[in-house]
Amino acid sequence: MKFKLEHILSILLVAIAIGAVLFYGLDPQVAIRDRRNEQRKRDITNILNAIYMYKTQSGSFPSDIAGKERQIGTCVYDDSLCSKIHGPCLDLAPYIYTYIAGGLSHDPLTGTTTDTRYSIKQDKNNIISIEACDAENGEGIVVNR
Repeated sequence: MKFKLEHILSILLVAIAIGAVLFYGLDPQVAIRDRRNEQRKRDITNILNAIYMYKTQSGSFPSDIAGKERQIGTCVYDDSLCSKIHGPCLDLAPYIYTYIAGGLSHDPLTGTTTDTRYSIKQDKNNIISIEACDAENGEGIVVNR
């Protein structure tokens, strides 16, 4: 009888462990935040690809992206925490609008067309970095090329 009781307890413990993993692993809020992060990755990758398409057509990057990090959008002044140096946003639409189907995207939760909540920076080696300022679940979302 003791042998059967040990098996039953083992099966019960395994079932509890599986239930806990399923409960915490399938948290709908985590899944929703993960989907928004996936959208952010697609958005900033599309923006970066459009910038490179612009460069291919025009022969150079938009001159406004060189230097300090700036928010992408049409805002007059950016005082958000994503951009380390506050100042005017960078309107990329005139450069890349024709290369992005549906127009310039913005953060699915916090962004607007005025302030997309995506930032851009081009370093001295012409590496362009675009960051999603409001990534969720502790994830940092940046694309570079």
